[in-house]
Amino acid sequence: MKQIRSWVFAGLVAFLTFVAVVLAPGDIQAQALHKTRIAIPTINVLTRPWYIAKDKGFYAAEGLDPEFIYVQGTLQPPALLNGEIDFAGSGDTCVRAAANGLPMKLIFAMTHQPDFMLVVRPEIKSGRDLRNKKIAISSVGSLTAVGAKAAARGLGLNPDTDIFLLGMGEQTNRFAALQAGTADGMIVDPGLALAAQKKGFRILSRVGEQLELIQVGLTMSNQKLKSDPELARRFLKGSVRGLIEVQKNPEEMIQAVMKLRKINREDATTVYKMELNSFTRDGTPSRKSVESAIQIALQGRPGPKPTYEDLVDLTPIKQAHKELGITGNY
Repeated sequence: MKQIRSWVFAGLVAFLTFVAVVLAPGDIQAQALHKTRIAIPTINVLTRPWYIAKDKGFYAAEGLDPEFIYVQGTLQPPALLNGEIDFAGSGDTCVRAAANGLPMKLIFAMTHQPDFMLVVRPEIKSGRDLRNKKIAISSVGSLTAVGAKAAARGLGLNPDTDIFLLGMGEQTNRFAALQAGTADGMIVDPGLALAAQKKGFRILSRVGEQLELIQVGLTMSNQKLKSDPELARRFLKGSVRGLIEVQKNPEEMIQAVMKLRKINREDATTVYKMELNSFTRDGTPSRKSVESAIQIALQGRPGPKPTYEDLVDLTPIKQAHKELGITGNY
């Protein structure tokens, strides 16, 4: 009788263990996933493909559990080299850091041109009207400063003498400065540009039409890339799937824009279409976007400059493309 009870007890334990596994597959699967840390410079529309890729299980399919962490762009290169993060998402900052000698490589490009727009006061209708005016940017030396100068140059101005740049921090601060009259123009993303336009301000220039320059991308330290190339391949495979998903199936991105910007569907669709021009087709960094970053980083310095091949490692993206059946333009 004791033996029968033992068999019954053992069978019950086995059954309950089976039920626990069946009822909690997500938890068990999560335990098997490799935690991966990615620094992003901001939470905006251009970084959404990473979140959508995670939500759709593209990273889980590669055995990865990504954690996206907000880290200011200038702090990402040291965090990468110290091993605090696996990937840095501030493409322009990291390419410029690599151009200055830091041991890291760009492996993926979410964008090939900035999504910034130059928004100005309603009375400013041309480059001539913009001369000697103040433009609000995030900070001197930032990508928004580069964008402001590119916009001014495209409008026929000398960006070094014909405009004044005001470092105002976050773009909500820049909009406040424009509304208060402290600034005559501002560099912001399409979401805020559209909101400003609805309040009577003017979109004078789309910076991406003047400047091919990486804005959002993935960089790894040389040491990490060498020691764990499989992590690069797996994460890029999920990222490429996310990037292609938002271009082929816009609905989730439109919903994300509505939530992020707290705007209606019509405006969100407009913003999505504006942002679409900034995305790369399949994550491959364009030569021009990287060379522009090198030129900006080393402007005025004598001697030889690093090349695209020095700062970009296409091996992981080529492997990801091959597994996904994508023919890349390398």
